[in-house]
Amino acid sequence: MSFITIFLYFTIAFNPYMGYNVYVKGKGKAKLKENVLNPFTGYKNKKKRGSKIMCRIYLTNLGKYNEGMLIGKWLDIPADEDELKEAFEEIGVSSKPDEDGNVYDEYFITDYESDFHIDEYDAISSINEKEELYEELIDKLNGDEEAAKAIVKYYGCINKSDFDYVLNIEYRIYEDVNDMSDVAWEYTREVYSTDDLGPLADYIDYEAIGYDMDLEGTYIFYDDNQNKSNCIEVVE
Repeated sequence: MSFITIFLYFTIAFNPYMGYNVYVKGKGKAKLKENVLNPFTGYKNKKKRGSKIMCRIYLTNLGKYNEGMLIGKWLDIPADEDELKEAFEEIGVSSKPDEDGNVYDEYFITDYESDFHIDEYDAISSINEKEELYEELIDKLNGDEEAAKAIVKYYGCINKSDFDYVLNIEYRIYEDVNDMSDVAWEYTREVYSTDDLGPLADYIDYEAIGYDMDLEGTYIFYDDNQNKSNCIEVVE
């Protein structure tokens, strides 16, 4: 192996970023109080991605559940004040006594459909906020929902602080790559032009470079909606 080839390998493998700016391409019970129907401080706007509901929960009357009855309703998230009020009315959750004099003022979540974890006693306002932050993450990734899902799963996002953390990270996406040697190949082509590499390109050990990149950084592989394998590089 020539001196130039060795130098090229060590330059990329042991100093993989070289000042290169990388950016994204392309438990207590939940108790109903008098003001529970207006818990949306800081909630910005109702937003659904196209016709697809990103998140929904099955809101359940806790008192009725403890009596052996499952009375609930699917609620799309984010939910505004009117939608939440309507859901509570349908499942009989109220701070006022019903016709028999019973008060069912507690609710919990018995099921959900979401790309992030939802606890059975999470407040609706908290779920709204997390869904909004998740939407921001998708926007940050140029609409790549599968990439956002992979990041949330990798970091185990549960609380708002988890979402704040992942939103403050920069990401780089390598498309149609199967392993770290493919990532190393793509990265090399971005740092060095074809003219720079010339015939040396045939002698670069991309597997070794990819191995070192993996040791030095964080890379998350995921399948996109076209069943192609992509990779997210986390740039903290």
